[in-house]
Amino acid sequence: MSKEYNYSGTVDTSTAAGRPLALFVPGTVYYAQVYGDRFRFEGVPAGRLPLRCLAANGWVHAMPDSLGVKDGAKGKFDFELPGTFTPGARLDSLEIPPAYPTLAPPTATPPGQFAFTDSVVITLAATYAAEIHYTLDGSTPDLGSKKYTGPIVLKSSGTLKAMANQTGFNRSPISVNNYVLVPAMPKASPPGGTFTDSVKVELKAPPGAIIRYTLDGNDPTQNSPTYATGGLIFRATTTLKASTEVAGLGISRILTETYVVLPDTGAASQ
Repeated sequence: MSKEYNYSGTVDTSTAAGRPLALFVPGTVYYAQVYGDRFRFEGVPAGRLPLRCLAANGWVHAMPDSLGVKDGAKGKFDFELPGTFTPGARLDSLEIPPAYPTLAPPTATPPGQFAFTDSVVITLAATYAAEIHYTLDGSTPDLGSKKYTGPIVLKSSGTLKAMANQTGFNRSPISVNNYVLVPAMPKASPPGGTFTDSVKVELKAPPGAIIRYTLDGNDPTQNSPTYATGGLIFRATTTLKASTEVAGLGISRILTETYVVLPDTGAASQ
C-alpha cells in the first residue's frame, strides 16, 4: 500500500433503514461522518478495505464489497439503505476495537540542528522495525514519499522530515531535523600549546574565505578583526578564537586554541 486515496459520495437517507450517521472501516482509525447525505474519507490507504455504515436506528450495515473497488479510480461512491448495505449487528452489541497505539517518531543520527562541512551521513531508526518514509525538501512525508532503506548522504543543506508506519499502529508524528552546510573552520599553525618567549601563529582557510578572530576569549562576530597574511605574534598567554565566512554558506564553527607563553629564563640568566 504505497498510496492514499480520498473518497466521497452520497448515502440514501430516505429509506426505513434509518438515517446514516457515519461510515467506518472496522479495526482501523478511518471513518467519515455523514452530513445530510454526503460523506468524505480522507487519506485512506489504497487497497480492498471493508466498509460499515452506522445508522440512526442503531444498526450497523455492512457493504458487501470493499472500499476502493466500486468506481475506485475516481473515488466516488453512492450507497442505498437497504440495498447496497446488508443489516449487521446492533450498535449496543458491537465490540469496538481498542484504539491503535501511535508509533514514536523516527530518530535521526546525528540529530539536527546539525552543522557539517563537505557531507554528512544520516541514519534513521524507528520502533518495532516500522518502515520509514522521508522527505528532504521540507514537504510533509506520507506513504508515497521515499522509503528509508539505508544511510542518507547529504552534501548540501536540507530539512529531513520522517514518519514511521506499521500495520496495527497509528502513524507516528513527524520528526524534523535540520542539516546546515557550513564552511570548514580555519586551521591554526602551530596549534595551541606551550611556548617560550613568543609564538607566531598563522591562520589558513579555503580560497575566497574571510577569517575573523578574537584574542580576548569572546566568540568572533562580523565586527571582529579580519585576519590578513603575515601571522599573529603572541608574547603572553592568549586564547585565539577564529571562524571562517563564505558567501552563500554562512559562518563556520569556531576554532579555539590557547597559547601558553612562558618567559625565556635561559636568556635572562646570561
